[in-house]
Amino acid sequence: MKHLKIGIDIDNVIADSYPLYIDAFNKEFGTTVQYEEIFHFYYLEKNVGIEEAKVSEFIESIVHSEEFQLRIPPVVNALSIIKKWIKQGYWIHYITSRPIDTKNETLKWLKKHGFWVKGVTLDLYNEKEHNFKHISRINNYKRDIADKKKLDIFIEDSLDISKSLDIPVYLIDRPWNQGTLPENVKRVKNWEEIDQWVAKTF
Repeated sequence: MKHLKIGIDIDNVIADSYPLYIDAFNKEFGTTVQYEEIFHFYYLEKNVGIEEAKVSEFIESIVHSEEFQLRIPPVVNALSIIKKWIKQGYWIHYITSRPIDTKNETLKWLKKHGFWVKGVTLDLYNEKEHNFKHISRINNYKRDIADKKKLDIFIEDSLDISKSLDIPVYLIDRPWNQGTLPENVKRVKNWEEIDQWVAKTF
C-alpha cells in the first residue's frame, strides 16, 4: 500500500472559517453579505464597495485574535477521515496561507479540535522566506512546499492555488472557486467524497 503524503489547507477545508468571518464583517460594517455571494475570497470589499484599507485592517485584527480564531468550528467529518488516514500510515501536512505570526493561534485551534496529533506537520506563510507579489505569492508558496515535501495530493479551496499545483488536487466546492478546472483538479462536495476518491485512486 502506498503511504500517501497529503497536503491539507486549513481555512474552509478543515476549519469552517468563512461563515464566522462574514458574520463579523457584517456586524462591523453594517452589511448583509451572504456566504453564497462571496466570489472574491481575498477581497471582501469587492462585494460591498467598502474602502479596501478599512477591510484589510479589520480582517487583520480578527486573523490575529485568538478569541475569534478559537471560535471557528471544524468542517464536518474532516477530523475522523484524517485520523483514519493517519492509522493507514498516510503522512499529513497542514499548509496554510495564514501568516507565520499566527502560529500560536493556529496550533491552539488544531489542538482544541484534535487535528494536532503525533506525526502531523504545519507550514504557515512567511513573507521573509516567500517574497512573492500579490496573490501569486501564496500560489508559489504552496507549490514550493508541495514540491519540497514531495506531496502526492493536496486538499484546497482556492481555485488559483489548485491550478498552480502539478499534483492531484481535491478542490472543496465553494462559491469563490467556480470555474474551469485542469485535469489534475477534482471538485468535491465534502470530506466523505474526498475519502472515496483517495481510496479509489490510490
